[in-house]
Amino acid sequence: MTGFAFLIVLAILSVAWAITTPHRIARVGGTILAVALIVWGLASGWPQLVYLMLPYDYRPEVINYTVERINDGEFEKLAGSLVRRWADSKDAELASKGVRSVEIKSGLMHIERFRSAGIRSYEGPRTCLRCHKTVHYRDAQGRHREEDLRRNLSHTAHFTFAPMSGFSTWGFDGRKVENFPLGKIDRACGVTGTFTWTGWAVQIHAQNGHSYSEGCGQCHIVGQYGPISSAMMPFYRATDAEWEATDCLICHSREYDMNARQVVIDRNGKGRWEQDRRLMAAMSVERPTDAQCLRCHQHNLGGDTYSPNPATAAPGGERPRLAHPGAKRGTPFGADWDVHAAAGMECLDCHVAEGHRIARGTRGVDLVANDLPGVEITCEKCHSAQPHPAGEEADVYNIHTEKIACETCHIPRLHPDNLVYRDWSRAVFSEEHGIYTPANGPFQGEPGKGIVYKWFNGQGTFMANALGDNPNGLKLYYALRMEPNRDWQGWETFDLAAAYEKRFRPIAQSVPSKIWPFKRFQAVMFEDLHNQGPYGGMILPVDYNVYYTTGDPAAAVKKAAESPIMKKMYGAMFKYYLMDRFMAYMSVDGWDVHFDIHAIAPREMRNEGNLMINHAIQKKGRVCSECHSPDGILDFDALGYPPDRSAELREPVM
Repeated sequence: MTGFAFLIVLAILSVAWAITTPHRIARVGGTILAVALIVWGLASGWPQLVYLMLPYDYRPEVINYTVERINDGEFEKLAGSLVRRWADSKDAELASKGVRSVEIKSGLMHIERFRSAGIRSYEGPRTCLRCHKTVHYRDAQGRHREEDLRRNLSHTAHFTFAPMSGFSTWGFDGRKVENFPLGKIDRACGVTGTFTWTGWAVQIHAQNGHSYSEGCGQCHIVGQYGPISSAMMPFYRATDAEWEATDCLICHSREYDMNARQVVIDRNGKGRWEQDRRLMAAMSVERPTDAQCLRCHQHNLGGDTYSPNPATAAPGGERPRLAHPGAKRGTPFGADWDVHAAAGMECLDCHVAEGHRIARGTRGVDLVANDLPGVEITCEKCHSAQPHPAGEEADVYNIHTEKIACETCHIPRLHPDNLVYRDWSRAVFSEEHGIYTPANGPFQGEPGKGIVYKWFNGQGTFMANALGDNPNGLKLYYALRMEPNRDWQGWETFDLAAAYEKRFRPIAQSVPSKIWPFKRFQAVMFEDLHNQGPYGGMILPVDYNVYYTTGDPAAAVKKAAESPIMKKMYGAMFKYYLMDRFMAYMSVDGWDVHFDIHAIAPREMRNEGNLMINHAIQKKGRVCSECHSPDGILDFDALGYPPDRSAELREPVM
């Protein structure tokens, strides 16, 4: 019996005693004791109670990882191997002779720490907590802080996957999105075709006899059987099973083997992502560098076909991870594509951290989490608001920074493998992998094709549309399309233009805007036609196994809809706690729980997605004629300039 269950049983017995005892004082005391036990039980067992509301397949369990145990002699052999691998060339001879100072010089401080502490095995976070019970950091005001490490990590975006706050996002009903569980845990994505509940860890058995690993869990640090669902509820605290499944080493180990990251099916029939828990990996622990961050984030930035991607070089063992063509952002962080990477800068130089909470910046167009929403990440922090110090046209360029974001000039193009259009309603057979994949449009990275330029004030909509306005005040610029959603019953009487002026124009004008570049993205996915509003409807996920093996998109959606978690979503509990408010942000009046598989249809997003791009920065910026010419990259009419001013701006610069 768990501690939580034991407390509840005690509470029930206390209630029974309070009811049956003839003594008034005893009844009062029994009642107080029962209430106290219930409160204590809920406080200590709240996450377990939440999981009891969810289907069995999505509940965390204790995972028995294989633990490598070695003796002192074997430890020294591992230590020597690590030092010889990472020692500077001038220290090679010393390393070969086992000189221990080379360990420190090579950045392998944990070898001596493990040696002194007698650590000869790695058992996940419990090994780390033997020394690292707290974490020390300086906050944004420069004050020294000390915090319980488990609490610090377990309330971050990397851990929970379901943030409750920190968004710069507005619903289509005109309300700020806040204090509400969001993210891909419960929201389908046009890039992946699913959300994490229905696509966490899946083994795909291809027609050519090969097996593959697929799912959202491959890039997240908790190796449980699904996302951390209880984080969607108030008063979240990680369970012991969740905590002990944390993959500390994927972020901290220099020697982490990404081949270990493949889907395994345990005896309970549940799938999860395996981890590299070798002692050698633990002995090479360090402060994360870009090498560790890019194990996951290069998939988003440069994509799976970008050759320096460290995950691509180690795709998995018997069941390799599927490498998808088409980068989500098309902005590789590598020396060949980014001036900051070429200069040797690390991710944490800009994305500063407070323990495990990592800054994302104050601007955003989507629902991605932000651990430190008040911490800015801007070019101006290093380059100032006048970044062009010298040169014939420095003053002209510096004037432009009032209305033009640095990225507009310094991201000339995206990676050629940049994904612009994905159609999940059309499956195409891949001879190479023996599976069906969604149809993609041409991969494009050039301005106008892969990049669109929009006014942006740092805020976005519920469906990743950049908000902002031309500062000329003429109200000629619209951040959203003014085309009705004809799948919605009220489309004929709903005035999109009036709604824009009432809901979005004030938000767009609330903060000064600049012209920013955005990666263009459009997707076709199946939607629930019973849950529609003026700006679109509920997007439905696919079941990966059915989609990849049969090439039948409708059958894949039907299979996903039959999953226990989808049935919960279309039930009363989810309706009143989550989905009514979710749909309100889509400007839909209530969540219709009556799912009809015959009332689904593939649809494009009503507004093309605008994904922020901040990497792939080039030192040399654009020249004047790239914008100020008849065929320049900026559409001045679409940017809200009147015809005469647009004509002036298109005149060639001499």
